[in-house]
Amino acid sequence: MTDNHQRIAVIAGGIRDLATSIAQRLTREGFDLAIIDRDRKSMMHIATKIGEESGRNILTITADITVEGQLSAALSRTVQQFGRIDLLITYASIESNQVSFFHCEKYVAPLMEEQGSGVIIQVEPESGRIVRYNNTSVPGAELADVPADQVLTDTIACDAILKLVTE
Repeated sequence: MTDNHQRIAVIAGGIRDLATSIAQRLTREGFDLAIIDRDRKSMMHIATKIGEESGRNILTITADITVEGQLSAALSRTVQQFGRIDLLITYASIESNQVSFFHCEKYVAPLMEEQGSGVIIQVEPESGRIVRYNNTSVPGAELADVPADQVLTDTIACDAILKLVTE
């Protein structure tokens, strides 16, 4: 990703958990955000705080990322607002993450292909897996597995994600 355009990150799910720290870190790195979550109250509180602290643009969209129609509408709204998506992070339990990741990839992959760039990251908090797909190219996927004796903490996850995004 280059700095000659506004960088847009979408965080889908988990805003009450680790995703909050990821959102804060991304705004410090210069990303504007779209946050998609079904917990509107928590999402609005966190987005307001992050927006005030960072001065970055934060779009909040209430949606269940496991429901295809809600997710596609949320991603369309993000593109309407910002014009692009450079980074998509799906964050959910292993079971729901597979569903939401499939739906996210289905809608975001063509956009990233058209842009010629983009990264999709799938975070599975229970397993400690963080998987990166360049331009959604599954054969090029990279894993940032957290060692079994470590908990997937805010710092470990943020560092792993930023390392994968900037490589």
